[in-house]
Amino acid sequence: MEKSLRNPSLKTLYSVLKNFREEYTDFEALASYYEDHYQDQNSKNLNLKHFLLTCIEDPRMRAKENIAQYSLMLDSLEVLKRERASLKNAKLPPGHPTRLQNRRQNYEYLRLQNTIKHHFRHFHIELLREQKLREAAGKKQTHKQTPAAKEKEYGATAAAEEGALASQGKEGAKEKEEEEEAAPGEVQQALEENEKEGAEEGGFP
Repeated sequence: MEKSLRNPSLKTLYSVLKNFREEYTDFEALASYYEDHYQDQNSKNLNLKHFLLTCIEDPRMRAKENIAQYSLMLDSLEVLKRERASLKNAKLPPGHPTRLQNRRQNYEYLRLQNTIKHHFRHFHIELLREQKLREAAGKKQTHKQTPAAKEKEYGATAAAEEGALASQGKEGAKEKEEEEEAAPGEVQQALEENEKEGAEEGGFP
């Protein structure tokens, strides 16, 4: 069918589709470039054509495998749409020899359109998946502390615990002092009773 194409520019499309391998596309790099460089400087509503051209021209985007092929397919999609519209508008009488040829060519254009749309559906799915992975990794990173932060937190906790123990020690000493000042005889008596009970039971005084 390639030889009978009315538009010669579509011949390149056949070569691209024949040799195209989706697995060569670095979707992780695309998602990274989109979020780190493209999104802030452009509309949040992705203009796919502009995005692909930017990826081709921007040296910061190093993983360019398949980007030019996607761009060509996108341009070809517009050409195919115009060609099909032209064939549809051609008014030919029944039985005209060109009528059957146009119908066959229209089906071929439709097949090419569907093939390109299939590639871009996969493109969108993979790009979205990588964006979600990056988002999840970012959330996980915010909850993950660095060793320095952990050490700082540990030091603060230890200092707080030490301060609490010191405060308790001071309060305990103060209470003991108050008890001895208030009733020294009762405290001494309690100690002597404990020693006596220990000696009677065979324990240590």
